[in-house]
Parts: sequence; C-alpha cells; structure tokens
Amino acid sequence: MKPGSWTSIITIFFVGLIAAASIGKILPLIPDVASSMGVDAGTVSWCISSIAAAAVLLAPLGGSLTERIGDRRLMALGMAIIVAGNIGDYYAPGFASLTVSRLIEGGGCIFVSLGSLAMVARTTTGARQPLAMALISTTVPVGIGLSAALAGFASGPGWPIVFVIHAVAALAGLLLVLALSKSQAVQSEHGGTRWIDVLRLRGPIRLSVGLAVLTIAQFGLGALFPTFLIGAFGFSPATAGLFSLASYPASVIGSILLGVMLARNVSARAIFVVTLVIVAVAGPLAYLPVLGLTGAVISLFLFCAGGGVLVGMSAARFPHVAPSPDAIGATSGLMLQFANLGVLLGAPVTFGTFALGGREGVALLALACCVVNGLFWLSDRRITPGETVTFQPVPFAAARAGMIANGLPEADADAAIELFTLVSKGGEGEVYPDVERVLQRKAIRFEQFVRDNLAAFK
Repeated sequence: MKPGSWTSIITIFFVGLIAAASIGKILPLIPDVASSMGVDAGTVSWCISSIAAAAVLLAPLGGSLTERIGDRRLMALGMAIIVAGNIGDYYAPGFASLTVSRLIEGGGCIFVSLGSLAMVARTTTGARQPLAMALISTTVPVGIGLSAALAGFASGPGWPIVFVIHAVAALAGLLLVLALSKSQAVQSEHGGTRWIDVLRLRGPIRLSVGLAVLTIAQFGLGALFPTFLIGAFGFSPATAGLFSLASYPASVIGSILLGVMLARNVSARAIFVVTLVIVAVAGPLAYLPVLGLTGAVISLFLFCAGGGVLVGMSAARFPHVAPSPDAIGATSGLMLQFANLGVLLGAPVTFGTFALGGREGVALLALACCVVNGLFWLSDRRITPGETVTFQPVPFAAARAGMIANGLPEADADAAIELFTLVSKGGEGEVYPDVERVLQRKAIRFEQFVRDNLAAFK
C-alpha cells in the first residue's frame, strides 16, 4: 500500500477499531463476569478502567518506541500483545488474574493507538491530513460502540467466547498491519525526542491538559447518563443503555464533520469557538431539569458531537505542536496519556459530583470542563516555541542575507532579526529553531513570512 493513500488510511482505521474493541467488549458482559467470578458489578468496572490505566502508564514508553522501532512495528507489537491478553482473559481462573490480563491487553491497545496516530501524521499532507487525523480519532468511540453491541450477543454462560473472537480479530489486525508498506515505518536515527523533553514544552502540555479535561466531561457525562435516566425518568437499565449508545455515533459524526471542514479550509479557531459554545450549553442542559426527556437526549447528542469535533481538533493539531518530526511519537504519547487519564477519572469524578451536587453539580462540572478546555486551547495563539535543542538553529547572518536577497529592505530584515533575538532561547545569534521548522513544514519561506508579518514584528 502506498504510504498516505486512502487505502492505507482505511486499513489503519480498521486496525484501530480492532484495538478499541478491548474496551467495549466487556461492557455488556459486566453482569455475567460478576456472577461467574463472585464479585459485584462495581468491582468488575475495574476491568474497564484497567485498559485506561495501562494506557496512562505505558503511553510514554509507547511514544518512545514509536521513534525507536517504527510505527508499523509498534502497531504489530500492540496487536500481538492484544492476542496474548485475550488468551489470558479466556483462561483467567479468577477476577485478579482477569484484571492483570486486561492490563496487558491495555498495553497493546495503547501501542496500536500511538502507532496509528504517528503513522497517519507522518504519511499524510495537505488537505488530506486533517481529514485523516479526524477519521483516526473516531476509532475509539466506533470500536467501543461496535464491540459492545456485538458482545451483547454472547451474554450468558458462554460469555468468555468473546475473548476468543477478539483474539482472532486481533490476529487479522496483525496481518493488516504487516500489509502496510514498510516505508511507513519511520525510525529516528537518534532514538527520537524523549517524553520528558516534550513534557517541558507549553504547546504539547496545553493541548494534552485541555484534552484530558474535555475527556473527563465527555466520558463521565456519557457514563452517568443511563443512571440519570433511570432515576429521573424511571427507565429500565436496558432502555437507558440504548439512549446512552447515541453518544458514540454522535462523537463520530462530530469528528468526521471536523475533518471535512478543515479539508475545505474553514478556520480552525472559528470551528473551535463555535463548537465550544455549543458544548458548554448542551452539556449542562442535558442534566438540568429545565428540559424533558427529549431535550436531555438531544442535548447529550449535541454535547457528544461537539466533543467529537474537539477531540478531532486535538488529533489534527498534535503534529503541529510536536517540537520536531522525530518527536511525533513522544508528543502523541503525552496526548494519549492525558486523554486516558481523563477516561480513568471521568466516571469517578462525574458520579461523585452527582452524588454530592445532584443534577446541578453535574451541569456545573460540564461547564467548568468546557471553560478550562477553551482556556488551554485558545491561550496557544500560535505554535508555541519549544525549549529543546533537537534542531540545528539557523544563524542570524544567513537568515538576514536571505531576506535581503529576496528583496526585503535591510531595515526590515534587521527588525525581524531583532524580534527573534528577543524571543530566542536557542542561543545568541540564532533564529529560534521552532519558527524556522514550522515555516518549512508549511512550505513557507522564512523571508516571505517576515514580509507578510512585518507589522507584528515591529
């Protein structure tokens, strides 16, 4: 398959769906697992959280491995681990061993996710990239929804067969990964940028923290909604669960819509502001008593669709906040670590808020998460200069000569150099490396950038 082609992107998408099934397949089986292993349903929920816990713990390692062994190999390793985890799930003699094997499976899941994001980010360009990144960001909600729906047919005494079916699917996923072009396995000569180096940069941190806060609200409100419907409207658990499933297609619709808008050059900042307003209004309204059942369901749908847009924006944006091409893995590792931290905390935070503050408390939590996410996202008005020395800086003298050779007056060239002298942390007499790198990635000449932005420079 040609790297960056739609055939390759769709293949990666299906691989991501298989990995995400690790989360969803257990959801309809919670009563069966609890009955079979002699524990309560609340305890079984740790089997769900264990996937997110593994992602939080192993995302930095996965980000590093992305650069050291390559995207394709990391995805293949992840699929192999998922197969092993499912075998462990099937033969687990008790709940403790099942939780351990689920943790192992979660490690494979995060490796596949990291490899998928990095591979698409590196092999797509132009208008195709935001659409492809938005599509890949839907693998988790689609994978969870599909696997939960299909696993429901296995409920009953034979529920462990789900693990066998998923192991076979993961083997098929491994074959799909191996069918991807070897040229897509990008490996850094220097082992890549370390996770701890990316952690020091404002751009990736703002993106990751904002995503974590958003995930707390999105995952938490979705998880609470069936309980809310049962208590507020007297629904049965089965019926309430069907309404809750609407959150998954809503999120997917939002992400795909985002990709289409970005591909058509709609302003990303305008998309974000409008979506943030919708989410900040719809989230609280889903739980406040001012609306009836229909209004609450529609509000949750809008909230989840808007959340899909915002999550897709994070996925589309992360290649641009990575401090270097060989830091794609470390940056995606940081982003997914924080996202899974939000998943891990989402249900406990939301259920705890509901117990203490009721519907109004949950509404305030949703509003607060939206506001915090907006502050983190909007505070980064441009690509934040990094504090790493990964790149070779461009000498001021060479940059000045290039600007003058392209027709920029000497006074203007000196003004531009003065600006970069003030903001540069790369060393005296050097152009700030991130500025030059970002311009090169966008195929904009440094001199043209200066000419187009002289007012800001002065």
